[in-house]
Amino acid sequence: MSDTLPQPRAIPARRLSVDVWSRLRPWRRQLGLSLGLLVFSVPFMNFHPLVWGIVADHLIEGTLSAKALGMWLAIMLVTYLIGLGANA
Repeated sequence: MSDTLPQPRAIPARRLSVDVWSRLRPWRRQLGLSLGLLVFSVPFMNFHPLVWGIVADHLIEGTLSAKALGMWLAIMLVTYLIGLGANA
């Protein structure tokens, strides 16, 4: 009598992905929506470093006015809130 464990069968990657995808059938719509919102929200959430770079450049050049700073901060806030709403 042998105490060796049976070796697992190798499953091709394509068959494995088809099996997994078929088991996720009830949640496909939610998964697709979640992935779409994630792809949509990441650029909006990461936009503020670009704005701070523009503000810093204008500060160094001495060309930043209070009106321009307010505009850039408003743009940063709006894009952050859009990203936050899509990420929630």
